[in-house]
Amino acid sequence: MSLRSFSLVLIVCGILAYVLYSSEPPTSEIWKIKAAGEVTTQPAEVGSRSVFLIRQQQIAAIDLDGTITGPVQLDAQARHPLVGIASGVLVSDREGGYAFYSPTLTRLWKRGTLTPSDLQPVDLPGNRLVVAGAPDVLFGLEGTTGEAVWESHFDGRVTHVVPDETIAVVYGYDDLKKPSWKICAIDPEDGSVIWKHPDAVGDDAPVVYSNYFIFCDKDGRPIAVDQQTGKVFYKHDSDGYRIAGITGSSLLLLAAGGTRMDYCDLPTGTSWSVTLPSPFLGALAVDGALLFADGRSVRCIEARTGVIRWQRDLGKTFDWFVHENTLGITYKDNFLARHTRVTLFTPDRNQTVWTAMDSGRFYKPMKSTRGDLLVCRSGNVRLMPYPELAPGPEAIATETVASTPERAFFTMPPVATSSAPFASATFPALSASAPSAQRGPEESPLPAMPASGKLVPIASPAGW
Repeated sequence: MSLRSFSLVLIVCGILAYVLYSSEPPTSEIWKIKAAGEVTTQPAEVGSRSVFLIRQQQIAAIDLDGTITGPVQLDAQARHPLVGIASGVLVSDREGGYAFYSPTLTRLWKRGTLTPSDLQPVDLPGNRLVVAGAPDVLFGLEGTTGEAVWESHFDGRVTHVVPDETIAVVYGYDDLKKPSWKICAIDPEDGSVIWKHPDAVGDDAPVVYSNYFIFCDKDGRPIAVDQQTGKVFYKHDSDGYRIAGITGSSLLLLAAGGTRMDYCDLPTGTSWSVTLPSPFLGALAVDGALLFADGRSVRCIEARTGVIRWQRDLGKTFDWFVHENTLGITYKDNFLARHTRVTLFTPDRNQTVWTAMDSGRFYKPMKSTRGDLLVCRSGNVRLMPYPELAPGPEAIATETVASTPERAFFTMPPVATSSAPFASATFPALSASAPSAQRGPEESPLPAMPASGKLVPIASPAGW
């Protein structure tokens, strides 16, 4: 063998050794089962069952023992992910119809609209739903019967619905020359408009913190308003921001075209910035730390100072989700990988909860007392062991990376009397009470209703 050939063999062996030994081995599942086809959207949790779509054409359910119910054929292809409430699951189809199924997949009712909507239905407390009857019309439905509780009209297409103590609605027009978006709040009980923000806003969904909605105006200035009154409690001076999300009491903003993430702890005003080497993916605040993922890595940052505790390169990341006090990330850890991995990360750099590997993307798992029910797009369903029984190996994290905050992005008003960015003589501080969105859904008994194949339009002046 020539020296060149021998060198080539060594290089290939080195690459293979890196691929084989640098990856974290998957955690052994309690059980694994295969569904009848590809699972194409995030499953919905209904009681102790996970209900999912198969190829957008069928609906099926699985329980914690691995027993699959269905699949049941749908009348038309599903358009949006399933929405689960206490008494069942809602399917919205491509023809503008809404069908509701019990946990045993018996169809309880079906309603039709004149035009399909791009707006995904959302659930409300009290076993209710909000759906679009037209691009500019919302309906509140009683989940078990499908009857319309209220109806609300808007001056433009509705793009976002964010429910909490009130329901924030973003609506308007996406004209290429002059897009115009507005935000208002409606009453979840009767759909009446409580307040309208007077100025134009961005087209992103607002986020909820305690009894406040936080969003950006059309120029990218963060604004905090009271949910009940619409009163502005804070408006930032600088523009060019987009809200990346809120986790706990941590507000995350993207700036500089998405190349910088600005952090603010809302009760205390602690703020810092960090440069993003690749696009922001998602984040979770837990135990005084901020876990966040970008397009290639996961980092754990000290929330108080912005110093990076540790980081781990993941290769190429795809999706993320929050599961309890962990950050789940789907990724391929090297360019030769044929399978996708999902790992639950904790602030402890020496411990993950579990890792799974499959040929497709993973969806957010469903937690139970027996373990985590994990569904993959490929159709494989696993019950992963309870987190406390599955500590990760100590070799998964890189060395701690020293870093310092780059800048504080909130400029305090001259009359401020507190260190909090939402505190001044005119802007009272936002309290850190638990968001009402974290309240559990109310239970509702399942009525004995026969399945109906008849399309029943909801009576309304809007032409349902």
